[in-house]
Amino acid sequence: GVWLDAMEADGALNYAQALELAQALSRVRAAGKKVCAHFVNADGRLYLGLCGADVLTIEPLGTLAALGVRLEVMHFKGFLDWLGAEADLLQCGEFKSAGEAFTLKTPGKDARVAYDALVEDLYARVTAETAAARKLKPAEVARLMDGGPYGAAEAVRLKLADGAARRAAISPALEKILG
Repeated sequence: GVWLDAMEADGALNYAQALELAQALSRVRAAGKKVCAHFVNADGRLYLGLCGADVLTIEPLGTLAALGVRLEVMHFKGFLDWLGAEADLLQCGEFKSAGEAFTLKTPGKDARVAYDALVEDLYARVTAETAAARKLKPAEVARLMDGGPYGAAEAVRLKLADGAARRAAISPALEKILG
């Protein structure tokens, strides 16, 4: 079997890596191997990667902060204005907004549409993957994501984790589970 100790991994994964980890755990489980994972604090990305484990435990003083999906976009137009510099870029078609970061202070209309679509698609995928892994309904996962963050006891009560225990206390049980 596989033991994942994510004690210091909070914030270490992006969504692509989290989805890859989730898919890898699915393949391990499909091969008949058990997967156990343990974390202290998890954001939504780390939790997405780990939630498909057969046994998922959280440290008793840990926190699960799977709070949905967000997107941050940086724009440099104000900084360039302050420097007295100007970007000289050409936009070639709709939804080609890469240059906007240097020519506008906020995203343009087409960029906002694209960002909204990206966030909605990612949110749907995260809720579907989490629901399948934790054997919950996607609407329930969405509600839980909107209600967090959760302490360890609450995460266990909501079936977002299987137990709360210190890492040292888990070791004896691991041999039994993983073989």
